[in-house]
Amino acid sequence: MTRYSRFARCAIGALLAIPLGGLMAASPGVATAGAVLDSIVERKVIRFGYRTDAPPFSMSADGRPQGYSIDLCGRVAGAILETSGLQELTGTFTAVEAEDRFDALEEGRIDVLCGPTTATLSRREKVSFTIPVFATGVGAMLAAGAPPALANPLMDALPGSLPEGAIADALSGRTLGVRAGTTAESWLMAGEGGSLGDARIVTFGDRRRPGQMIVEGDDP
Repeated sequence: MTRYSRFARCAIGALLAIPLGGLMAASPGVATAGAVLDSIVERKVIRFGYRTDAPPFSMSADGRPQGYSIDLCGRVAGAILETSGLQELTGTFTAVEAEDRFDALEEGRIDVLCGPTTATLSRREKVSFTIPVFATGVGAMLAAGAPPALANPLMDALPGSLPEGAIADALSGRTLGVRAGTTAESWLMAGEGGSLGDARIVTFGDRRRPGQMIVEGDDP
């Protein structure tokens, strides 16, 4: 069994949105919004990118892209079809990873990215986002039998209510797993949540693996 905490939920205003390649801000080597939209209309094809490992927003099930964000991207295609005067518009889906999804947008391999993506200032310098569709934050997951010295600061205390150094003391000598290519990773690496002391941070390409290791008691 596992437990989930409110750790650092208030420390980052994470937003889940669909960033649109078709609305990319003009910058050297990056197409403008109008140019990308014109290209979609000209070729009568809109190329979606999606993550296969981010349910319920985007995933691959039965060999097909599915999820809430996928449905929203279908609405985007419908709006373009309705306003462009086209009789038909073909949509294609390409699986992307958390680490390369923005490269796929910038390099023009996809037009629209469908999936949960935190809208940050640095990302807004390269792409534009739709309005937020979900609000979340950074949390911690622990084994149900975690010792009180670790569980209490992460599970029971409100963010910001702990004395300075409490989190670092709780995590001393321990290992934190985080999904690679996410804002949670950069947040931890930059120490924006405060000092983590000598805690070891390990990144994972598979979002499910850290949870499996906690349940199984494995050491990364």
